[in-house]
Amino acid sequence: MGVLALVLVMLAPCGLGDGGKRARVDGDGEIWVEAVSKDEWGLALVNRGEKTISLDVVWTELGLPVRVRVWGKKPWGVVHGGFAEKLAPGACAVFRVKR
Repeated sequence: MGVLALVLVMLAPCGLGDGGKRARVDGDGEIWVEAVSKDEWGLALVNRGEKTISLDVVWTELGLPVRVRVWGKKPWGVVHGGFAEKLAPGACAVFRVKR
């Protein structure tokens, strides 16, 4: 199973959701979103390229509220508007987002 497939399986909790939808493609970067509940989403950012990239995540472009709480490797707290994430070649990053 590829890294992206594994991430999307992890985002689809026990039959809730369909494993995520690709919300945006930016060159070699992809942003995937999975609704976990009415007020909670999983995000997967993927770099399919051979160079380090920075992906801009903009809540309104993804259909999310302008102000949400974000968890990555640790809690980020409330994030307004979105954020940018650097990804090494072939890397992915997973986030939990809650209204």
